[in-house]
Amino acid sequence: DPIIADLPYNAQVTPYLKIDADPGLKIVIQTDHYEVSGYFGRCTEYITKSGIQEFESLDWQNGESVIYNIPAGVQIIDLKYRETGYDTHFSGSFECNEPFLNTLYEKARRTLYVCMRDNYMDCPDRERGQWIGDVATMIPQAFFMLDRNVDKLTLKAIYDFVHWRSQKILRGLAPGAHAIEYASQSLNAISDIGIIMTYYQHTGDLTPVIDAYDAIKDYLYVWTMNGEGLVNPRSTWNGQGINIDHQILENTWYYLALKAAIAMA
Repeated sequence: DPIIADLPYNAQVTPYLKIDADPGLKIVIQTDHYEVSGYFGRCTEYITKSGIQEFESLDWQNGESVIYNIPAGVQIIDLKYRETGYDTHFSGSFECNEPFLNTLYEKARRTLYVCMRDNYMDCPDRERGQWIGDVATMIPQAFFMLDRNVDKLTLKAIYDFVHWRSQKILRGLAPGAHAIEYASQSLNAISDIGIIMTYYQHTGDLTPVIDAYDAIKDYLYVWTMNGEGLVNPRSTWNGQGINIDHQILENTWYYLALKAAIAMA
């Protein structure tokens, strides 16, 4: 039977073991997030040698628990983990007399942190992609939840987004092999509540605004208007579900992007 070792919360970890074993046995290590929505994530396979040995997986995994599949012939000495993640610390705090809200707050900030590493991620177990729509919801939280070391990751996301454009098209997964344009995400990112203006409003640093302005202006000119003064649709995706108000969303985001561009100019 597998050994399930609980973690204190959903964390990025490198699992560790110390064992006394016969040679040639296979140990499989994964977390409870190995399969998510039909997608399979990371697991580690370790082949034993003879005697006492230690091993720490260099490929980080995330989850609420680590699952060790250890065959007969192995004596366990230690099972441990090393928590790993982006170099920042929680600085904001919130507490009230309503337990539900306190739990929601704790889940929200743990979710934010576990979706950060080399870049902001849409999820820590499946794609690990810097989808710019996800980033746009995370950066405003980061200013209230984390110390200012997180600003380096925010700047990286902004410049990834600007530099990963295809000619004049600002793309959604930046960077990424499937960096297609999700127009609502791109407009969100450059809007007055998007990643660039939010960063400026919290830091006063104009450098990314100046560096991104030409790319923003070029992208806004890609859009065309119909005879009613509304934008001609570009989006292939505006969110999950049915009965989505595509036209309303596109025009609203375009308006907010124009509003930001005027302020930047």
